[in-house]
Amino acid sequence: VLPQDAQLMNRYAWSIYENKNKAKYKRGIELARLALKLEPESSRIWDTLAWLLFEKGDKEDAIKAMEKAVEFEPEYKDGLKKMLELV
Repeated sequence: VLPQDAQLMNRYAWSIYENKNKAKYKRGIELARLALKLEPESSRIWDTLAWLLFEKGDKEDAIKAMEKAVEFEPEYKDGLKKMLELV
């Protein structure tokens, strides 16, 4: 059980993505969603969720999540552009 710390959950979820640990993508997505319940306006967490969903093959939800990241922090538009190019 992780402490109710959104940034800690996000760091763990991001490490799953960075290490391309496909066996743990589902867990990473769960953690990112839990973190968003604590910090729903965190562009960083939306970005993590987006890339995990994208890697898992859920491109439509990934793009929606990245759009949320951009909504809260426009600097994430490069990530959205990259996703749209890869679809």
